[in-house]
Amino acid sequence: MATPSTSLTPGRTMAARWTLASALLDDLHSLDATPQALLALRGWGTDEPALVGIATFAELRDSVHHGKDADRVDEILLALARLASIYGAGDALAARVLLALMATGLAAWRRRLADLEMGDPWCYGDEVEQALAAELAVRIRTWRGTRAVAANLLRSSARDVRERLLRQRDLPDVGASRASLDVVTDHDSSDDAAGADSLARRTRASTVTDPTADPAGDAEVRELFEWVVTSGALSAEDAELVRARRLLGFSDDELAAATGMTRRSLQRRCQRAEARLVVAVGDWAQAS
Repeated sequence: MATPSTSLTPGRTMAARWTLASALLDDLHSLDATPQALLALRGWGTDEPALVGIATFAELRDSVHHGKDADRVDEILLALARLASIYGAGDALAARVLLALMATGLAAWRRRLADLEMGDPWCYGDEVEQALAAELAVRIRTWRGTRAVAANLLRSSARDVRERLLRQRDLPDVGASRASLDVVTDHDSSDDAAGADSLARRTRASTVTDPTADPAGDAEVRELFEWVVTSGALSAEDAELVRARRLLGFSDDELAAATGMTRRSLQRRCQRAEARLVVAVGDWAQAS
């Protein structure tokens, strides 16, 4: 009898993990076949001397991943971070490139935080990797630092993901046992949609009455969330869930209560939406 294909099947878990990690680097590789992207890369050196002379994305990747001069690597990443940040040039392509260049760092932190994985104990952190990628994508767009780009972005992203996942599990420490975690059961997706729609009305009302309470108020961040909905990358309900969870500071318990979902169902839905958002960032950069 064939083994059922479930989230507890090690083969599928490993495949999903590899797909997410490879997608970021494959996306970077594909840019060398895009004349418009190559033109943008060669133009970045006008404002960022560290990028002068880098003519292809393959050269850029090699300079970062195989560079022997740590200071030089940091200069390149810092240049990209300034270009990517909405507080700098606000270049969506630069954000897409920087996220891809940090894929290997995501993999390293995924392994460090693997004990926080809420699913199969054989899994090496698919959930953690997705959460890290989503957090990192937001932090790249809001970068204001001046040095140690990779270390600061990855550590701060990992810290926030670790704290969030520990709160979700009510665990005292990373090494805590997961034996008592509930098994996720199937649920009615129509209930999720109704609950998410209720949340959408609630979050919109709260930010209309107090716009300063919305840390996602930057025009470009709002534009991104509008684009992922109009393009069909995310449903309006899923976009509101991600925004409320990642940018407005709603806890999973608060969101579960607001939507009528169980906390575990909410978490899984948000994780799927966040993974799609990470992929959509690249498409948004091309469309911008």
